[in-house]
Amino acid sequence: MSQIMHLVNKYLPAEGSLRNIVIAYACVVVWMSSSGAVVLHNKWLMTVFNFKYPACMTMMHMSFSFTLAFLICKVFKLVPLPHITTQQITHAMFPIGACYSVVLVCSNYAYVYLTVAFIQMLKASLPVLVFFASVAFGVAKFERSLLWTICVISAGVILVTEGEVGMSLHGLLLQSVSLIFESVRLVMIEVLLKKKGINLNPITTLYYIAPITLVCIMFPAAVFEFQESSHIIEMITSHPLIFLFNCTLAFILNLAVFLIIGKTSALTMNIAGISKDIIVIAISTVLFAAPIYMKSCIGFGIVIIGVGLYNYSKYQILQAEEKEKNLKNREDEEDAMELGQISNGQSEDHDQLGKAA
Repeated sequence: MSQIMHLVNKYLPAEGSLRNIVIAYACVVVWMSSSGAVVLHNKWLMTVFNFKYPACMTMMHMSFSFTLAFLICKVFKLVPLPHITTQQITHAMFPIGACYSVVLVCSNYAYVYLTVAFIQMLKASLPVLVFFASVAFGVAKFERSLLWTICVISAGVILVTEGEVGMSLHGLLLQSVSLIFESVRLVMIEVLLKKKGINLNPITTLYYIAPITLVCIMFPAAVFEFQESSHIIEMITSHPLIFLFNCTLAFILNLAVFLIIGKTSALTMNIAGISKDIIVIAISTVLFAAPIYMKSCIGFGIVIIGVGLYNYSKYQILQAEEKEKNLKNREDEEDAMELGQISNGQSEDHDQLGKAA
């Protein structure tokens, strides 16, 4: 990674925004590609290939990601590890890793019961859940002006759900839990890491978070899947390249997820996410011959419109807050200048009185 960044710094201008734009869009493209590839390949593994062990598959992903991060940081020392205390691991990183384990296990189990298209349509509502999680954690304040956009998105999600013929309630519950914990995890990254001054790059994030997530995933795997461990091992050893490819995709996705945070705005992420969802829906419908219903498509369209209105309203609120902040700073500066002039005048009067005396 350091060699790649060295080439970027060498051949792109150091000043200006060109380099930042290229890096940001490269991250978006990698994230969109890897995310779509992981979704489709996981679905293929669990349905066509008949590897119906989502927890074990996620354990492989985390083990592979941690192994590569360990080699990069500890063995080859390409990326330095920051000093992290035990308290920071238990109070900041463990909750994030635990949430991530719930997200991964529930979302992967959902693919056993639901179509890829239906799941991607539900995922479009994530910005609203992130907003509510931000309010709950005190990161954002509730804005009534956003309420109508949330109602539009909710109506679209309801229509998507109603339009899905033969929908599994079990799968819907799993995907809903996954989305709720994903919104909490994203807010936790802001609250527990950034605000506490814990700065991690994508590799060091995987180094610390992946083993925590792995340990947490062992519990559902032990309850639901380890009973068939001999069959799982047989499938993996019989087709090692398939699982190696799957783990490599997951590593690239994990890297891209942590890399894209801070490189792009929330608006860019939402637009890229919706674009990725549309592409994945189209590809999955062809690959898996899964039916897609008009009512669900209309609902998905309403969700996209709602998310667009939500982002626009959020942008207006942020602009108003920025304007108010700048105005307050200007007033404070003017008050400070007036106080300075008064104090200078008083000191001059004092000097004149001293001379007269």
